[in-house]
This record gives sequence, structure tokens and C-alpha cells, in this order.
Amino acid sequence: MYLESEKNLLQKNYRGYHNSLDTTYVSNIKPTDQIIFSEGINLERQKSWLVSFPLKFSNNNYTCYFKDKKEAKKYLKNIINTYI
Repeated sequence: MYLESEKNLLQKNYRGYHNSLDTTYVSNIKPTDQIIFSEGINLERQKSWLVSFPLKFSNNNYTCYFKDKKEAKKYLKNIINTYI
């Protein structure tokens, strides 16, 4: 995740949790709102990057997978800057 994106999430009242495989940001206002950036294996057993974020008018998260880490970061940055 880009440093600029992390800074924006902190300003939007999220707190971050980091470990070697993923980064999760949890809303201080609504703890069920979580933004996740994670490395893992997709259904086709390929290395992939997961991006998950809360939908504004739903209790669900939108989740998508990327083969390329750079593309996943770019997508997440766009979501943070325009949607969250």
C-alpha cells in the first residue's frame, strides 16, 4: 500500500494493522468497515493480491483479486481517494 494512501486513511479516521502478508485498516467510527490489502492464493491456486473495501450503503465488502501487486495498489489508491 502506498504511504499516501495510508496517510489518507488515517485522516479519514481509520487505524491500521500490519503483518507480513496483509494490511487491514479498521474504521474508528464503524469497526465493521474494514479495508484489506492482502497477499494470497486465488481459486485457481495462483499467487494474487486481494483488495477489499466496505460498500457505502451495504453491510458487505467489495472484494477483487489482482495478479499484479502494482495494479492492486493502484486500484486501492483510487478507491481510497475517490470512494472511501
